[in-house]
Amino acid sequence: MRPLDRVRSIKVKFGAVILAAVAMTLVLNEVGLALNVSIQARWLLAALLSLGLVQLLAHGMTSPLREMASAARAMARGDYSGG
Repeated sequence: MRPLDRVRSIKVKFGAVILAAVAMTLVLNEVGLALNVSIQARWLLAALLSLGLVQLLAHGMTSPLREMASAARAMARGDYSGG
């Protein structure tokens, strides 16, 4: 899954990742406040979920680089089949 594929600029992609993490943190904080969850639990949950979201988005952003590196290694071995 690569939700940021339609965005061409890496700067915009990084901005979107940061914005998504901050937005998730803010929403979790507000929900935690409404449910009377301790600040430590809110911070921990927000950190864990934000890191998970960033990992998911970053994986999609870097998968084309991994594919190119794999193709380059194959070509270095003399494999030009492309698959």
